[in-house]
Amino acid sequence: MPSGVLAIIGSGEISPGLTKIHRELLSRHSGPALLLTSTFGFQENIPQLTEKITDYFRDATGTTLVRQDLERDATEVQRAELRHALADAQYVFAGPGSPSYAMSAWGPAALDTSLADVLHRGGTVTFASAAACTLGQHCAPIYEIYKVGHDPHWIEGLNLLNYFGLNASVIPHFDNAEGGNHDTRYCYLGARRLATLQAQLPPGEAIFGVDEYTVAIFREDERTVEVHGRGHAYWITPSHTLTLSPGAPVSLDDFATATRSFSPGPEKTVGDLDALVAQIGATSPDAIDAVATLVRRAATGGDGFIDPAILFTRLLEIRRDARAERQFALADAIRDAIVSTGVEVNDGPEGSTWSW
Repeated sequence: MPSGVLAIIGSGEISPGLTKIHRELLSRHSGPALLLTSTFGFQENIPQLTEKITDYFRDATGTTLVRQDLERDATEVQRAELRHALADAQYVFAGPGSPSYAMSAWGPAALDTSLADVLHRGGTVTFASAAACTLGQHCAPIYEIYKVGHDPHWIEGLNLLNYFGLNASVIPHFDNAEGGNHDTRYCYLGARRLATLQAQLPPGEAIFGVDEYTVAIFREDERTVEVHGRGHAYWITPSHTLTLSPGAPVSLDDFATATRSFSPGPEKTVGDLDALVAQIGATSPDAIDAVATLVRRAATGGDGFIDPAILFTRLLEIRRDARAERQFALADAIRDAIVSTGVEVNDGPEGSTWSW
């Protein structure tokens, strides 16, 4: 019985370190292998980038990828031509560029149905970097958020993970560190914006993150996912994170259980800033929990949102007092909670300051 394979690559899709993985994935097939260029179809260097990718696959794996273009203003005939090409394909690859531009081309072409058919026939779909963002129920428009400054929001994705019974949105480049002095983890979004996006997802929808130079391989017949490369993959719900390390396959049932087990709990009965701050300042047994509640509200922007500028300044004052009273566990917990949102805490001779 045919068994489809979906490979999600966080980045480094044509790096030497992932050549072995590409060879193994391609060894399953002898039929047509396609390169979808829509992710970078808006760029001026389409020929050069296409050549770079096809040269890599030819030299490293002996496979000739057939270029398939589709722009967002494509005609119905051009969309039909792409669907016909996919109807015969056994291997489909897409990589760098813009997730939102890709979806503007792929959405009207019903690419989700065509890719599901590839998997149903036992084929392999390998999506990396920007293309990986499109695989979930929702897709983060990275360029618009990170480069243009749009508020964090989702657009509709291909929802190909649903083929494996999973309800999630995909974030590649999960451990990106290019920012140096600012947070570019989570595909350049940073912790604050990712938290805002997560709060916008409907109940039951997870985030699937994949580190750079890392690939997560979903196998239909075994109902497993296995991680290869230098990093990890992550199945994240508001109440739980399942970290997948390179090595043995993990059952997809573990994902489903993690998702089903999430049920948003009741909000804290203590609802305002002053009361929670007082709870922390009094070093009550619930002090650490109160810190977590405050930081979560500042990070998510949802119900009970608290202005981070007010919150973090006040928390650092409490941390200062806790250190003066030698309550180091509480002081460390406050710092860790703040840093977990992507905020930098700097301790100096005149006190502590924070910055995004």
